[in-house]
Formats: sequence, C-alpha cells, structure tokens
Amino acid sequence: MAFEEPVYGSNKPTFTEFMAPGVILSITYFMAVGLTALSFIIERKEGLLDRSWVAGVTATEVMLAHVVAQFVVMVVQVALVLVFMIYVFEVPAEGPMPWIVLLTLLQGICGMAFGLVISALCDNEQVGESKIKWLLYYLKRSILFGYGYFIHLQYFFNNICCK
Repeated sequence: MAFEEPVYGSNKPTFTEFMAPGVILSITYFMAVGLTALSFIIERKEGLLDRSWVAGVTATEVMLAHVVAQFVVMVVQVALVLVFMIYVFEVPAEGPMPWIVLLTLLQGICGMAFGLVISALCDNEQVGESKIKWLLYYLKRSILFGYGYFIHLQYFFNNICCK
C-alpha cells in the first residue's frame, strides 16, 4: 500500500494536531449548551419570563432576543478559542480560515439548540447543572476514548495484530 502526499497537513501529524479539531468543537459545543440552558432556566425560575409574558412580549421575541444574545457571546467565545489554539498553542490551521470559523460557529449553534432542549426539560438549575455535568462527563469520556482512540489503535493493529 502506498500513501500519497496529503492535500492538507503532513504524513506524520502530531497527537496535538490530531486532537485539536475535536477539542475545539467540544469546547465550543459545551460552552454554548451550558450558557443557553442555564440562562433560560434561571430566567424562568426568577419569574422574568412570566413578567415578559405579562408585558406583552411574544414567544418569537423572547426566542429571538435569547438567540441573538447567546450568539454574540458565542462569537466572542469562538474567537477566543480559535485565537488561543491557532496563535498561542500554534496548532496549524489547514484550509481557509472563514470555513474554520463558520464550522465552529455552526457547532456552537447546535450547542445552543441542545441547551434549549435541556432548559425545556429542567425545572430548576440544579437539575440542569446535573444534566450538563453528565454531558461534561461524556466529553471527558469522548476525549479519552473517542478522539485519541483510533490513532493509538492504528499503531496496535499495524504493528502487533497484522504482522
């Protein structure tokens, strides 16, 4: 079997280069989940949502206000994550930067949507925080057994099993 020259990256990527995309997307996703879920739960618990309904605010306006506010915060979070990963930790970014930013923002939007699901299912912030802690436990497990798993199995299968 012959390996050709890769389009992006190198033939021998480092473990950091292998892990970086998954870590960036996981950080973005779980920050969006936590912020969105807890903001809705706390607003409902403190009675701010009921006050908004009494004042005549529609459901569309409430959702639009939350989505815009969360998106602005998420843009700042994504900018910080990407700046730190690319410029501070010097992880190479292969490909066009607008695509990297767009895909990371889309992952954050998915996190916002799941945060809305959690906030709809939970009555108070303790239950919401416990669900988010469970998700963070999953994140830890996925980092330990998901992203880094296959590169180590590749060594195992190539050098031990397939001789």
